[in-house]
Amino acid sequence: MLARAHKQENVAKVAAAKQAAAQTEIDHQNQKKEDIRLAKLAREQAKRDAEAARLAAEQAKRQAEIDKKQQKVVSEAESRAKAAEAVYQSELAKSKKQ
Repeated sequence: MLARAHKQENVAKVAAAKQAAAQTEIDHQNQKKEDIRLAKLAREQAKRDAEAARLAAEQAKRQAEIDKKQQKVVSEAESRAKAAEAVYQSELAKSKKQ
């Protein structure tokens, strides 16, 4: 009777150990799948981030070109204004001499 109880106890322990090993394997596989999923998401996010950075760099370059052209226009206008002022002052000085 006692031997039978020990045998049943051992059988139960073996079954529990098998169940625990099976669960551990399932957990390991699930973790591996989750790791793969997260790595894929990280790669996709990195691609989106790189594309956003590329677009931002292009926009910054375009804005710099616009700013440069605008500055050129302003500089040319300043030069014309200075030249016109010089002509005006010259004409004013001539008219005062006369």
